[in-house]
Amino acid sequence: MTKKYGRTFHLPISPGASSDDKIMTSLEGLICDDLVITEKMDGENTTLHRGGCHARSPDSRNHPSRDWLKAFAAGIAPLLA
Repeated sequence: MTKKYGRTFHLPISPGASSDDKIMTSLEGLICDDLVITEKMDGENTTLHRGGCHARSPDSRNHPSRDWLKAFAAGIAPLLA
């Protein structure tokens, strides 16, 4: 079963936030032992899972840039929960 990637909230100091973006109201959720930070640069989130990978929408059209990501996901799939 695949799941759609949730909405990404901007940090309160994010210079890239626009009027239709959601902004985090508190940073308390970032206080933890293990924190992974990613920067969204291509306008699309991708979900990697043990069974493969998909764009934010599982129904998204194919794109050449995903070929590398599919190979990467296949290589690390055994390490994913």
